[in-house]
Amino acid sequence: MVIPEIPLRPSADPSSSTDFPTTGLPLSHLDQYTPYALHHSDTSNLVLVSELLTDDNYVSWSRSMVLTLFIQNKLGFIDGSLPRPTGDLLHLWIHNNNVVVSWILKSVSKSISSSILFTESAQAIWLDLQDCFQRRNGPRIFHLKRELSSLKQDQDSVTMYFTKMKSFCDEYVSYRPGCTCGQCTCGGIKSMEDFLQFEYLLCFFMGLNDSFNHTRSQLLLMDPPPPLNKAFSFVFQQEQHQSLANPPSSVVTLTVQKNDNPLQQSYKHKGRSNQVHKQHPSSNSFVNPIDSASSSSPAPSGNMITNDTLQQLLTMLQSKLNMAKAETDSVTHVAEFQYNLLSISALTFDGNVFVHFSTDSCDIQAKSTLKTIGKGRLRDGLLGHPSLSRLSALKHVLRLDFVSLHSTFPCDICPLGKQKKLSFELHNNRSSAVFDLIHANIWGPFSTPTHVGHKFFLTIVDDHSRFTWVFMLKSKSGVLKIIPQFFSYVETQYDKKIKVFRSDNAPELSFVEFFLQRGVLHQYSCVGRPEQNSVVERKHQHLLNVSRALFFQSRAPLKFWNECVLTAVYLINRTSSPILGWKTPYDLLQGTLADYSLIRTFRCLCFASTLSHGRSKFSPRVVPAFFIGYPPGMKAYKLFDITSNKLTF
Repeated sequence: MVIPEIPLRPSADPSSSTDFPTTGLPLSHLDQYTPYALHHSDTSNLVLVSELLTDDNYVSWSRSMVLTLFIQNKLGFIDGSLPRPTGDLLHLWIHNNNVVVSWILKSVSKSISSSILFTESAQAIWLDLQDCFQRRNGPRIFHLKRELSSLKQDQDSVTMYFTKMKSFCDEYVSYRPGCTCGQCTCGGIKSMEDFLQFEYLLCFFMGLNDSFNHTRSQLLLMDPPPPLNKAFSFVFQQEQHQSLANPPSSVVTLTVQKNDNPLQQSYKHKGRSNQVHKQHPSSNSFVNPIDSASSSSPAPSGNMITNDTLQQLLTMLQSKLNMAKAETDSVTHVAEFQYNLLSISALTFDGNVFVHFSTDSCDIQAKSTLKTIGKGRLRDGLLGHPSLSRLSALKHVLRLDFVSLHSTFPCDICPLGKQKKLSFELHNNRSSAVFDLIHANIWGPFSTPTHVGHKFFLTIVDDHSRFTWVFMLKSKSGVLKIIPQFFSYVETQYDKKIKVFRSDNAPELSFVEFFLQRGVLHQYSCVGRPEQNSVVERKHQHLLNVSRALFFQSRAPLKFWNECVLTAVYLINRTSSPILGWKTPYDLLQGTLADYSLIRTFRCLCFASTLSHGRSKFSPRVVPAFFIGYPPGMKAYKLFDITSNKLTF
């Protein structure tokens, strides 16, 4: 959008001080058309736009801000057309710049305002927001395209549906590049614009309900096709015509009472589903579900009306809603009987209606219009769907006679509302030999990266020995190299071949071609069922428990959490377990006992010998350091030099 600049007065020079002195002249005395003029309502608490800036609405927000700042004659403070002056106008510029900065801060969300709070220039803030949020066009364009392709009218009115679609289209157009040279003479740009508008017209037609099929066909046959706004106007008129010709059906509630009052009829004007209710007058009794001759459910207390109101409602139903009168006096009541009976033959004769029964509902339709004016459904959840044992205990108190029906036909609502997944049995089964089955899983990301930048770690557990390997990762993609290297390591060092690889559904662990070439069976756990990968999941829990103990005992900085995990793995592999017959994973894998003489306290103070070739006669022979682990493949300890803050061995 190109917004023309509003010039200063002809006699005003931004760099001079002849027209607007810095002090002594109130801002209200300035010319109202200058960028330095402020109205008395232009305070720092003024909110320019109703929609605050968030992560995904920069385009609409920036357009609203540009329009509002242009009206306020302050656009030059953000687009660079009004640079910081020198001389007497400097004070006015700083004052107005701070006002614009406060407006911008009031127009963004709290999470964004904290990042620009200490920026002094309004233009710098504007460019900063532009760099941060305007570059995210790809995901937003994809989101808009998907919304346009899936947008449907459904229960919305035509106006509401058109407003949603139009907002998506306008924002989508704002991302589309256009010609700015203004020298096109072949008419290609106009043809492209017309075709784009025709695409939006088709999108509008595709989302309309089927009730507008005839209108849609007529508009598509027009040559040239109508503009989008004209098509909306035509469809809107058609919707108004349909609403006048077919008023919405209303809910009719029939209530049969114990006294001599006739069948009372009430209605609710909102809603489309109709229900028929019957209520026994006794306060401690319940009513039958629908059988072959009646429908029942406790009638809501809010539907009880007086005789005067009843007459007004009946008059309105007959005159405005054009619905059949469903009233009858042929209702039989027996004092000793537990239920009210509604004669279907009398209802159809007196009310001039049809009654259709199905297995779980009945429909009442007017004979003249065939419109549904009442509906009854089987209600088996009067007490919140209790179990059969609890319902049987209340059988004589509540006078219920349909418990046997539940035992024959199970309720389909109870599983939806109350069913829980079965508990997973704990099996401590182990494979017969090492590397017949291994378990793998990725842990992370952790919010604090390690001192070398790791955020994840891959855990591999041998099912037979429960020996555990942990590999630190900077990203999940690191497993693409580690898994093949681990297979080669097992084949070389142990002369074994891994037969089964078990993991969750992580895509990083899906080595389809690699496993097919080696004949490895890859077993997945079901989605959302980490219990099926329980060996490595419980190993994660064990690892973190020991790692936290080392972390709190040593009071190490949080960036050394990876050293805690690696040390925990080293110690767990050398700790006996009842699952292994009180043997250690190291014993079962290596076939020999572990050497415990090399174990040291994590992060204990130690002194590392310095190298002889790098020291003089008076250089220190040792350096103080902290012990932080056991490096693999080396006959040494991993130390952290306190003096140089570097790792050493």
